[in-house]
Amino acid sequence: MKWKLEIKDTFDLAQVIKKTTSYTGRIRGLHKEVWKNTDTEEYLKNERDSWNYNAED
Repeated sequence: MKWKLEIKDTFDLAQVIKKTTSYTGRIRGLHKEVWKNTDTEEYLKNERDSWNYNAED
């Protein structure tokens, strides 16, 4: 993953921001608290099973 350093100077305050150049790098970990207590394997299994169930209707 590549990183880019960005320096912003606004209202006599300098901010140093480390930014990634990839979209997935920027959103990595976003809303991780939503999935904290979820078994992702079971969730995906249930989702995939529902697709198959709906396809048979």
